Amino acid sequence: MKMTRLSAFFGLLALAGAVSARADNIAYTDPANQGRQAYGGNLALNFNVLSPITVNELGVFNASGSGTITGTIKVVIYNTGTNTAVTPVVTFKGNYSPAGLGFDVFQAITPVVLGVGSYEVHAVGF
Repeated sequence: MKMTRLSAFFGLLALAGAVSARADNIAYTDPANQGRQAYGGNLALNFNVLSPITVNELGVFNASGSGTITGTIKVVIYNTGTNTAVTPVVTFKGNYSPAGLGFDVFQAITPVVLGVGSYEVHAVGF
């Protein structure tokens, strides 16, 4: 199994998470200058797991690169085959240490194994 940081990408504050898992690495990193957009709805990105992976962190894009999330952003991963949440809902608000290319922030979760299948990383609140 591979240890993976899964980052929910919010540019436009659009979600992303192209899952190409590697041992103890961020699955998707976000470069600077992705832009901002006030959007109050839910955003999600579907991805497929081809070999089991363990997710031990969820993250969000921080457009300023400061590590500060001024609103409240909630992130969760769903199994799209069963329509069930497979991770806890993680709430981001406040100050974090930037990671990745400096525009992502993360929170640890109890490790969750994602088996082969289809999933969706889902977020709301920007």
